Amino acid sequence: METVKKLTVDEHIANEHDILSKNLQIIRADKGFTRQQFADYCNVGITTIERIERSKKPTSMSTLSRIAHACGLDTWALLMPHDRMFVFRKK
Repeated sequence: METVKKLTVDEHIANEHDILSKNLQIIRADKGFTRQQFADYCNVGITTIERIERSKKPTSMSTLSRIAHACGLDTWALLMPHDRMFVFRKK
């Protein structure tokens, strides 16, 4: 039987930051936006997009909500592994 490694809180948070970072990069590339264009599209600052894409510093729920809304996603979908994220697009 395979044992599953239990993540510490810090490891879990780092994993979520990595998932969010990857998802934003995928969304931005899919739309063909530069970071500045994506920031303008989502109505957030470019430094916010840069920090998220580099997995730096936590992001507020209101910022995540603004980005998700602009991309037609539920906020929690941004934290899903990227291979499942687009299943949850808003209709």
